[in-house]
Amino acid sequence: MQDANNDESYQPLGFPVMCGSFETVRYLMDGQQLRPGAWVDGQTVYGDFTFSGRKWATFTRPVFAYLAYVDTQLRHPGTDQTPNVSSAQGHELWFFKGAEKDYAVSPAIDVVNTHSELMTGFSDKQAWARVKARQHTFLLPSSTTYSIYQMHLVYAHCVVGAADAVGSLFSLSRRFVGRSDGRADLYFLSSVATSQLGACATDQQLLEPLSRESLMKTILIDGHSPGINTGVWSLDLDARDNLRKQY
Repeated sequence: MQDANNDESYQPLGFPVMCGSFETVRYLMDGQQLRPGAWVDGQTVYGDFTFSGRKWATFTRPVFAYLAYVDTQLRHPGTDQTPNVSSAQGHELWFFKGAEKDYAVSPAIDVVNTHSELMTGFSDKQAWARVKARQHTFLLPSSTTYSIYQMHLVYAHCVVGAADAVGSLFSLSRRFVGRSDGRADLYFLSSVATSQLGACATDQQLLEPLSRESLMKTILIDGHSPGINTGVWSLDLDARDNLRKQY
């Protein structure tokens, strides 16, 4: 990914590039002004994803962060300022149509966040487990109607040589065949829910969340050219030979 130099005026495909959790959270949840998404610069790691009982070598890196709608709360004067909300916790493959038993990934993959200075707010086992609902309280500052959003981190994955064997498990993914070796790689996206929640008063801001379909196109189609491994983001293929970036 190109160097953003902390310059929000550099916005490839309409989104700025952030580095690390501090910058990303500050941009998406700046006071009462919430923003729908941003590119995330980060490091590539190399390890295994298991599909249908077989391990496949996979490159993984963070590429994007976005806000997902959680709930709308109306707080009347004199009522509890900390209503119960249900947000997400865990990891989810995008557009995966296989059964739960058809894939697995080790929580050790969280090394990708360590190298990229990203924090989910959960342990690695919690962050990379199957996504589930999480009940908790959320502080609202005053009496009005609020929309609550949660920050999710998006990861791009390249499963080496797996497009023909694994591609049918996804309703949306990207297949790339190398010209020199004819190898068919599979590209797909996944996301991890973070503990970061933000709220905006509905009479001050109406935030339209980004759909997964639009993000899929922006990130995997418009944002990356697998043939030359470049674009808004790219994979560091040297991670395969770097023990620090393996899991």
